[in-house]
Amino acid sequence: MEHLKSILTKSGLVTEECFATIFYDYDILNTSCLKGIISKCLGYGIIAGSLMVKLPQIIKISGNKSGKGINMLSICLEIFCITATMAYSFRNEFPFSAWGESLFLGLQTAIVAALVIFYGEGPSGPNKGNGYSAIGFLAVYALFLAILLGPLAPLEALWVMQAANVPLILLAKSIQAKSNFQAKSTGQLSAITIFMLFFGAGGSCFYVNSRNR
Repeated sequence: MEHLKSILTKSGLVTEECFATIFYDYDILNTSCLKGIISKCLGYGIIAGSLMVKLPQIIKISGNKSGKGINMLSICLEIFCITATMAYSFRNEFPFSAWGESLFLGLQTAIVAALVIFYGEGPSGPNKGNGYSAIGFLAVYALFLAILLGPLAPLEALWVMQAANVPLILLAKSIQAKSNFQAKSTGQLSAITIFMLFFGAGGSCFYVNSRNR
């Protein structure tokens, strides 16, 4: 029992008080503890799902060898918002279940951006790709990430950055929508990735709401 207690409490799934309530007092329907457990499981479930969210997009770009239809400014704004949220949460020592999703989404979105730079609009498109620029982009992002996660970036600046997430994300999506409308095509955007992002956002809202109750 002590071994199970160590695993569950260290993983953050249950507190020591809830472990005692459920396993020693046999109050398995304790509302407060059940909400905490469900919230934690949902948080880790969202993180697990985030590992695959951008994968269809990455596969589609790589398979077609083209980043046509994907607006780089929109992608960069998205990366900025995701990274700001992750850095702010990490520096404030929030539980991994609260920001792990941002870590994997940020890395995958950076890969998407690098692939768009690498392939350009494909061999038949007017804008050719550039491998050196793609590597340079990843290097700059790695440096940016290291600065935000380290002591060089003040917490006040991180707070301002993550607070600006909503207007910046709306701007990013508007830019992408305008590009698609003007081109009359979605290009290499993946519908699967968009649907997964939508459902992931819904799950995140439920997770935050359950944590605040």
